[in-house]
Amino acid sequence: MKYLKIQNKGELDIRLISLMGGSTKTGDTTKIGRFGTGLKYTLAYLIRNNIDFKVFVGTKEIKFTTEIENIQGHEFEILYIDGQRSSITSSMGVDWEGWMIVREIWCNALDEGNELLDETHETIGKEGTTTFYLQLTGDIKSTKDNWQEYFIHDIEPIFENDEYGVYPPSQEMRIYKNGVLMEKTGGLKSVFSYDIKNADINELREYRGYKSFDVYRALSSLNKKGAEYFLNTLVEGH
Repeated sequence: MKYLKIQNKGELDIRLISLMGGSTKTGDTTKIGRFGTGLKYTLAYLIRNNIDFKVFVGTKEIKFTTEIENIQGHEFEILYIDGQRSSITSSMGVDWEGWMIVREIWCNALDEGNELLDETHETIGKEGTTTFYLQLTGDIKSTKDNWQEYFIHDIEPIFENDEYGVYPPSQEMRIYKNGVLMEKTGGLKSVFSYDIKNADINELREYRGYKSFDVYRALSSLNKKGAEYFLNTLVEGH
C-alpha cells in the first residue's frame, strides 16, 4: 500500500489528540490550526472514509481502534487511542474534505519545523519526530497530485509585503492564508490569487474577512513590477 508521509521534528503529546480544544497555538492568529479541533476532525474523516493511516510518535506507533456504543438509542463509533476511550466520534467534521485533512497535518508540520513530505510504501517512526502516513487514495491522492493549488509555499509571488502576497492564479482566483488555501471562487477568473497573511478565519478555516476590501488593499500596495503585470494581463472577463 502506498502512503503520503508527513513528518516534522518534535514528538506529539498524545494527550492533545483527544483533548477537545487542546491546542498549543491558541491566540496566535498567524496559525491555521489554533482551535484544537483539526486533528480530531482529521482522525474522524479517515475512519469514516475507511482510509488506512498510521501515526508514529518517535519510534512508537500509536494504535487507533473504534467501538460502537449505543447512547439513548443512537449508535456512535467512538475512537480509542492506545486502548483509551476518547471523546472523538467518526461523525465529527462531516463538512470537511480530503484536502483539508492533509492541510491540518501539513500545517502542523510547518509550525513544528523540519517538515518532510514524501510518498512511500514503508511505515516506520523516527526518534525525535512525529510521522503521519495517509493511504494515497481518493481525495488524499488528488491533493498530493495537485499540491500547488492548495499550498503555495514553493511558488514565487509576483508581489509581497508584510500583509499580502499576490500570485498568478491557476484556473481561478483563490484566497490563501500564509500560503494555505482558504477559499476557492468557483471558477471566477482573476489576474491574481491572494495570500492574506493575517486573515481572520473560523474553526472550519474559512475566510471571515471582506474579500473586496482585502483585494483592493493588495492591489493598491503593488510595486511597479506588480502593477505592470496587472495592466498587461488584465483582459475582458477578469
